[in-house]
Amino acid sequence: YSAIMKSVMTFAFEMNYTRLDLSKKFNVEKTSLVPKYIKDTEIPKIFKTIESFSKPYRCRAMIIFLLGTGCRVSELSNIKVKDFDVNND
Repeated sequence: YSAIMKSVMTFAFEMNYTRLDLSKKFNVEKTSLVPKYIKDTEIPKIFKTIESFSKPYRCRAMIIFLLGTGCRVSELSNIKVKDFDVNND
């Protein structure tokens, strides 16, 4: 929200809606990003956590699919059975 407010205040100052440049009052803090990959040491922990789920086989299959293909979760949720063509790999 700070980045948005800073941008709005810069725009207001540049368009002469305000005499003061209030964008300097907002500090944009850096946030840590989610890692781009899962470390090999984390994978056994993930599978151990899955064992406590109500449908562990289904979750395990989804995790194996995600790790093996590199597709996104949104792509996994849109996959249909007809998308698989086992005869032609």
